[in-house]
Amino acid sequence: MVEARLTFCEVLQTRGVVLWGLCCFCIKFAVYSLLLWMPLFLDNALGYCKQDQANLLSLFEVGVIVGIITLGFFSDCIYSRRSPLVMLFISLSCLICFCIAFRYETMSPQALAGAMFFFGFFLGSVKQMINTTCAADLGREIKGKRATATITSIIDACGNSGAGLGQIVLGSTIEAYGWRDGYLLVLASVIGFGLVPLSPVFCREVGEIKRITQSKDH
Repeated sequence: MVEARLTFCEVLQTRGVVLWGLCCFCIKFAVYSLLLWMPLFLDNALGYCKQDQANLLSLFEVGVIVGIITLGFFSDCIYSRRSPLVMLFISLSCLICFCIAFRYETMSPQALAGAMFFFGFFLGSVKQMINTTCAADLGREIKGKRATATITSIIDACGNSGAGLGQIVLGSTIEAYGWRDGYLLVLASVIGFGLVPLSPVFCREVGEIKRITQSKDH
């Protein structure tokens, strides 16, 4: 039996697609801004050499690898409801960014290295989760219809829009307000905004987890 295909407008109306897309906008804004502007920040604000800059960014990627495995495993343990752990990871990455913003001038290299690792663990893993697993989950929710590729494309397009806009915005804010107010605090704020569109998904999925748990108890 050939599965029917949804139109683009029908895909946009699918539950959760726009919300996950808006969240991806904020997360990719932050991740790509972090990776593209961090070397300049480390050089201008902290005087790090190129080798030290490369080491810190490598720690970010190592954190992503460990984080996505952890996030995927534990989100599967809660019946494949992704938003509770994604919300937690976004909140913790926002906290890390605020800590760096107000303490980077006095942070030791070891502390900054640890912060970069956990930045990758919490924030980078969320980007990967939204781009791949969450989009696939949304596609599987549509019974008898083919829409996974379109859903993935919409969410990724929203994220790439954030990544592109981030570079334009930060170029102006860093020049006007400096590295703390124009870079780190902007990143922390954008990460925090990523929680807003995800809140309705979080409330719905927490309710689903409770219902599944109660049905298993009975």
